[in-house]
Amino acid sequence: MSESVAAGLPVEQLGDLVNETDRRVLQAMLDGDNHIAPELATRLDASREYLNTRLSHLETFGFVERVDRGLYRIDEHGRALASEGRA
Repeated sequence: MSESVAAGLPVEQLGDLVNETDRRVLQAMLDGDNHIAPELATRLDASREYLNTRLSHLETFGFVERVDRGLYRIDEHGRALASEGRA
């Protein structure tokens, strides 16, 4: 797997790659469990389709990883962003 965009950036710049919904998604995923879009959509009061789009975006930039079809887990870069109080 290639290195993510997030891997090459300092934590202070990671927040520039995400929007407010992305930050809320990362916060919701901090429990370390695997998550699916419908579950996150319910928790965050957002549409499932929009959450699927945001999860794909977060995966592209290296904040979450897809562990199975439709199943995501926050990774070290997403955790760093969320832990810095930026999420």
